[in-house]
Amino acid sequence: MNCPKCSGVRISTERRPNGNHVCGSCGHAWPNQAGKEPMRPEGQRAYPFLSGEYKPYIYINDESVTFVGQGGPIKEVGVNGCQIDDIIEFAKDVITVFNQRFPCRENSMIITKLDEALLWSMKRKLDRDKRGVEGTSNK
Repeated sequence: MNCPKCSGVRISTERRPNGNHVCGSCGHAWPNQAGKEPMRPEGQRAYPFLSGEYKPYIYINDESVTFVGQGGPIKEVGVNGCQIDDIIEFAKDVITVFNQRFPCRENSMIITKLDEALLWSMKRKLDRDKRGVEGTSNK
């Protein structure tokens, strides 16, 4: 198999946990199969957000949560994992459920701060999009 970045340099057979190929020469990573979700951890299911949406790459069971992180810039390797926003939204969902069961000012403040974090992340993405570097390794 050849690395799309190195123009045909043979790669190692090393594979990352999220299913990506990794070039043994330049370290470039790309999806194993475009658009295919990596294998779900045994015994886990996709996490249903309070919005009713399911996010690929976030799995749960009765005892644990598994986040499969994005490996590489989306424009270069495609979507192959969850974004930091997805993890923040997961944390917000958990605290929201706690706050419904055990309401308190502290839980409400946590939710507010997680909303604020999501807004700052969106601002960052919009700024990067405006500069034409969103989804790339460029600054």
